Amino acid sequence: MEMTHQQKPIRIGTRGSDLAVFQSNLVASALEKVCKRPSELVRIQSSGDLKRNAGEHVARDKKDWIVELERMLIDGSIDLAIHSAKDVPVDIEAETRVVSVLEREDPRDALLIDANNPDGLSATELLKTIGGEGVIGSASKRRRAQMLRLGLAGSVKTVRGNVPTRIQKMKEQSDLDGLVLAYSGLRRLGLEKEVSALFEIEEMLPAVHQGTLCAQYLSGNSELETALREITEPRTQLAWEAERGVIEKLGADCESCVAVYAWLQEEELCLRAQVLSSDGSRLLEESKAGSAGDAKGMGHEVGESLLRAGAADLL
Repeated sequence: MEMTHQQKPIRIGTRGSDLAVFQSNLVASALEKVCKRPSELVRIQSSGDLKRNAGEHVARDKKDWIVELERMLIDGSIDLAIHSAKDVPVDIEAETRVVSVLEREDPRDALLIDANNPDGLSATELLKTIGGEGVIGSASKRRRAQMLRLGLAGSVKTVRGNVPTRIQKMKEQSDLDGLVLAYSGLRRLGLEKEVSALFEIEEMLPAVHQGTLCAQYLSGNSELETALREITEPRTQLAWEAERGVIEKLGADCESCVAVYAWLQEEELCLRAQVLSSDGSRLLEESKAGSAGDAKGMGHEVGESLLRAGAADLL
């Protein structure tokens, strides 16, 4: 018997890491309830994964993390792709659309370190108690610049790999005193017990879209677009639009030290963005608050303000 359209599974493309698969399953579960159809994951290794596994420097272009999935969308091999939103560049394929899905997870950065924290100090406070000579691991140029600016590490060592691999490296390498990772990924993988302390938003502004998931699909797929709208959380989507507006104006890439965070405070949309030099010695910052009616426009305004202040020299 031929399978009807309603019975056909929704084919969801995803990278193959534990975190990517977990996140894609979260979205798949939500979509199945809305669409009343089963789903199946189609796992791939992205160009970014292949380069990292080969020990190559990860390219400047965020496209490395999504380009294979985009091609599969266009050739019909999958119906949608699920991404960590911070991995998605502004220049997505013209035939596709991207929308945030589900509620944003905690966007803060987490410190993992071999030290007790009985007083429940923030990550900044904890690092200050052990001195500024430690070597902290991170693959993020943004985190490196922020920690160096705050004087929280003697040096920052590049540590790549998926989340469990990075944690294992920290435990095995004697020259590595700690590690900074996105708290959202640790929570989703059930690894909160590894966290020593959290950086507060005011201390270390997160990466654009940190903690947010997004779905990419072919424009014109009205059924899927309607279903995705059902699992889009309004506050998360507003933050997504505002933050994306900033990086659209800045044209920031993987090598840029850029932090952007938007949130709703009662009914007011608040947005804060930073651009830093790679060594943290220079910082440009802009903030704006106002009506949530034009979140993308607010992001554009903040991006333009940063460019007028000289952000292009730091990007």
